[in-house]
Amino acid sequence: MAPRRIAHILPWPSVGGVEVATLRMAQAVEGATLTSVAFTPRGGEAVRTLFERAGLPVIEYDAPEPSYRHARSYVGASRTLAGQLRAAGADLVHCADILAAFRCGLAGVLAGVPVISHVRGRVPRISVRDRSFLWPVRRFVFVSAEARASFAMRLRDARATVLYDGIDPATPEPDARAAIRAELHVAAGAPVIGMVARVAPAKDYPTLIKAAATVVRAHPTALFVVVGQRSGVPEYVEHFALVSALIAEAGLTSHFVFTDHREDVDRLIAAMDVCVLPTFAEGVPLAILEAMAQGKPVVATNVGGIPEIIDNGTTGLLVPLGDAPALARALVALLDDPELALRIGAAGRSHVGNHFGRATMASALRHLYEELCGALDA
Repeated sequence: MAPRRIAHILPWPSVGGVEVATLRMAQAVEGATLTSVAFTPRGGEAVRTLFERAGLPVIEYDAPEPSYRHARSYVGASRTLAGQLRAAGADLVHCADILAAFRCGLAGVLAGVPVISHVRGRVPRISVRDRSFLWPVRRFVFVSAEARASFAMRLRDARATVLYDGIDPATPEPDARAAIRAELHVAAGAPVIGMVARVAPAKDYPTLIKAAATVVRAHPTALFVVVGQRSGVPEYVEHFALVSALIAEAGLTSHFVFTDHREDVDRLIAAMDVCVLPTFAEGVPLAILEAMAQGKPVVATNVGGIPEIIDNGTTGLLVPLGDAPALARALVALLDDPELALRIGAAGRSHVGNHFGRATMASALRHLYEELCGALDA
């Protein structure tokens, strides 16, 4: 029996957690019974490159724009995408997030295949109009129980699944830490606090900057390294300018490094002593799982699905949303007490290995595809 082909539809032109998580899912189930193809937005060169370098076939598409006023245009664009799905041999459409489902769900139906959609964070409000374009979605896949509970639409259990992202404990090459610290010109013995996140308003950089001022007073050589896209997308460019101004105003310019998008995130994490993620809302952030998988102590905002992966004080430290003093205290506590940092990092690594492993995710995902596509060969 030929392998079933899953068409992953990516909605964004830049690379972030959604794109990385989608690639990991595709790689986790790739084999004799399942194969994948990535549909990337036209002009999304970074996303296309990410999947092509991983060896997955990529097809560019123009996203239909759902509209009742311009129904003919919407249906026409959906038919074009449906033709691409059929030509690619798609057996199921997996929308990488709710925006992809909103735009492309009809195309899946017109292609004659089931449509599922990931929901990667809190979506507490969806207008009646927008809900009407989500009817093609046969199953919503939530990255956390909190995302499921806070979803705007009432769903029967048969139409909702909670599926945690999975990652195996990482072991970067032995010289990664030294090599990255040399590349970033980190002074010998200086503590590195890392944040893996795009430079966007959804990530609470103002609170991080306020906390950083306190951290630097306690640890004058501390360096904050931000790994994530800050260029190529107007929103990110604009927000980076704002963030840079806040850092300069606080007198912290020499204490921050922004790497922009990098594909060697595991090597950069290896150079970090503590990982931090202040954020307004999250599902289950891969950045946290990646850091925990390397045994790095994590400090994060107590929002969304983050408490589902961090047991405060045991596998990481949680702080209230927007609370810069609490964030600073948590970071300083880890830098002041290396034994505490090691203990929390080791517990986090074990927790990820036991509960958020790649094999666990892959098994659940295969069963989901089986259910929707029919029985697959073992």
